[in-house]
Amino acid sequence: MENRILHEFILRSIEEDIGEGDHTSMACIPENTSGKAFLLIKESGILAGVRIAEKIFSIIDGRLKIKIKINDGSK
Repeated sequence: MENRILHEFILRSIEEDIGEGDHTSMACIPENTSGKAFLLIKESGILAGVRIAEKIFSIIDGRLKIKIKINDGSK
């Protein structure tokens, strides 16, 4: 049940934030375009949110490949 609730919460949050999508990006970037992203940590602290980020990315697009180099709780 907890996973279903989390899944539904993520779906509602994405829908609220993205809605129909960014119209400028949709007009300028072809649909089949791929790219890479990196999380750059600039200050010391404790990393949190990696596991939830994985869930969010898999809901947005299950084909996304994620390479985790630092885990939750790491300094």
